[in-house]
Amino acid sequence: ELGQLNRTLQGTTRATVSPALGKLLAQALVLRDASSGLFDPGIGQVSALWGFDRFDAGDAPTTMPTASALARAIAIRDAGFTVTPADPDWVIETGRPGLVIDVGGIAKGSALQRGASLLQRLGVERALLDAGGDIMTLGRNSGSRLRIGLRDPRATGVSAAVTVLPGEAVMSSGDYARYWVLDGNRYQHIIDPRDGSPVVAAQASTVIHRDPTLADAAATALIVAGSADFLPVCDAMGVDKALLIDNLGIMSTTPAMHERLL
Repeated sequence: ELGQLNRTLQGTTRATVSPALGKLLAQALVLRDASSGLFDPGIGQVSALWGFDRFDAGDAPTTMPTASALARAIAIRDAGFTVTPADPDWVIETGRPGLVIDVGGIAKGSALQRGASLLQRLGVERALLDAGGDIMTLGRNSGSRLRIGLRDPRATGVSAAVTVLPGEAVMSSGDYARYWVLDGNRYQHIIDPRDGSPVVAAQASTVIHRDPTLADAAATALIVAGSADFLPVCDAMGVDKALLIDNLGIMSTTPAMHERLL
């Protein structure tokens, strides 16, 4: 449905979507504002210019996007979009035609949240949900703890492990799975919305929170922010358990996350 929405928005500024997608897009806008735009669902066209819409097909770019193409894509992104509840469908309106909405920064968190809710409705009391390495736990807080390993962004194996309580999610973001190399330079899939370039400030981030969608967006925003703005972004987004590995491999943690490290 999101793909169909993006195709429609190439030639118009108004479209309708199901309530399920509308609610997700509305939440994406709330998280965009909370992160001061470091997480931005309007970044899809910019990401496509860097070739990450074709990455999974193995079609790596052979040239860099032009400055003029990036400027046009950013101008369309800057025009923004709104989400309005309506009956039966929700209304999406954009400032200019051509917007491509990308919810990759929160999609797995949202899916984990919906999966956990479904299991609870079915009477499941304890579960561990895994969406490509992002984890959601379901259970009663009886004092039991899980140990979750965190992937080393530059080597095989784990760089650290954290303890997780029932009902918490562990959401990670990094540059180690989706990237391509051109002329010896590494370009990763997380885009800095401020200038439209692949992020270079950090290698990986992890956030623990009871809201997996919030944690997912925060992990993305922290990668963009880098170590200089690590704590301010955590405060702004309301996460107290987070860690960041910067571009030099140096780890920063919040005090509450430090207590969870093993």
